[in-house]
Amino acid sequence: MTAAASAHPSRGPVPRRSRRRLSRALGIGFGVLMLALVGWMARKVDWSSVGGALSGYGAGTIAAATLAALTSHLLYSFYDRIGMSWAGLHHPARSIMRISFTSYAFNLNFGPLVGALAMRVRMYSRLGLGAEAIARIVGVSVVTNWLGYAVLGGAVFLFGDIRPPGDWAVGRTALQAIGAALWLAVAAYLVTSARAGGRVFKLRGSRWTVPRLRMAARQLSVSCGHWLATAGVLCLLFQQQVGYAEVLAVFLLAAVAGAIAHIPAGLGVLEAVFVGLLAPPLVTPSIIAALLVYRAVYYLLPLGLAIVLYLSTELKPGR
Repeated sequence: MTAAASAHPSRGPVPRRSRRRLSRALGIGFGVLMLALVGWMARKVDWSSVGGALSGYGAGTIAAATLAALTSHLLYSFYDRIGMSWAGLHHPARSIMRISFTSYAFNLNFGPLVGALAMRVRMYSRLGLGAEAIARIVGVSVVTNWLGYAVLGGAVFLFGDIRPPGDWAVGRTALQAIGAALWLAVAAYLVTSARAGGRVFKLRGSRWTVPRLRMAARQLSVSCGHWLATAGVLCLLFQQQVGYAEVLAVFLLAAVAGAIAHIPAGLGVLEAVFVGLLAPPLVTPSIIAALLVYRAVYYLLPLGLAIVLYLSTELKPGR
């Protein structure tokens, strides 16, 4: 009996660990595949032509793209304000938006473990917030981000003229099915908010409140604005060579591919998706040039600002 009893507890965690290992292995495998694809693609790129395309950008285009990038980051910084309101916490909006902006910039460049989690835990802890409050804010931020994605992605996958290359595993019909599923998820969220908003339930010992419809509407509006502004940066850098709707559709596909790959900054994934879907009618050097400038104004410039904000926060007395 004792031996049997001691054997049973060891059976439970094994499948869970196996799923985690399988998920991690699939993510790593996808990442290696994308890096290999980028390496193969890089060998075929005429880098002198890329340099020529980069020199063709005027100051006005760079300034407009930078403004659109900062607008996107500003909209993202409202995510944590929504989370604070939902959790019933009250802190100066300026401090919350600074933390959200900083964590997002680090998240883009170094991955979610550093940005979305570590930076938020560090900076919110200095405000005196505990682990449960931080978990609520992060949870609402993640939901807010993907709500807007689901609305826009559902629209472009269902009705957009996206035609993946023949060697892609996901075809047009599969994309339309994904788009329908995304819209159904958003509809379910809104219906739940309308009918059960304000109700409290327990999850793993913590109390969570169903968001009210007004808060869900705020989440959708801010998140959609963030995704649209981000795609606007790329559209500006393509300099009207391709329409905004098409850029948005390809960008949303690249965002999912980057999330699956778990590669910091989505390095190579963004390039592979855009080249795969836009190479005709655009030439590869112009695509690479646009994405290089995009990374400079959307990733590196905000990261520099975030480092300054983080260091200034660390120099202040915290709790």
